[in-house]
Amino acid sequence: MFVSDICHLTTKDYTTLELMEQRFVGSDELMSSILRRKLSRAIVMLEDQIPPTVATLGSQVTFRVNDGPAETRMLASEDFHGLWGLLPVMPISHPHGLAIVGVAEGASVLLRPDDGPEETLTVLRIVHQPEAVRRIRDRRLSIARIPVDGLQSLVRHRSERVAAVPL
Repeated sequence: MFVSDICHLTTKDYTTLELMEQRFVGSDELMSSILRRKLSRAIVMLEDQIPPTVATLGSQVTFRVNDGPAETRMLASEDFHGLWGLLPVMPISHPHGLAIVGVAEGASVLLRPDDGPEETLTVLRIVHQPEAVRRIRDRRLSIARIPVDGLQSLVRHRSERVAAVPL
């Protein structure tokens, strides 16, 4: 069984979990439980609205299982074909990875597998969230843009200076 109160998902992450749910129906009770609970309690948000403190697919997350050491992993979908060896990955096809998607920094979720001990997963820090990085990049690009009328006057001013130089 999986226990979590709130789950924030991007539209893309929600769709990914919906597709996973169809595949896990009847085959893995813990994974099905996590998927059902997440999808039924999800607050679905556009990518540019998700808080930067929420774990999304592609995020690097520092978390702890029970009182164990902190681990940092990238949450990846099953079809991830990135640099596996350079970055520790936690696929969402694993109960820990799936449980962490949509959870905010400082929050915990409880896993009660039928065949093992109860586990509390605590999200300590979101090291990198792709949606937050995109927002920062887009903001920088919009600030860096020069208005067209400002660019035209700059070009006109430079061409006047060049024309005034004697040969």
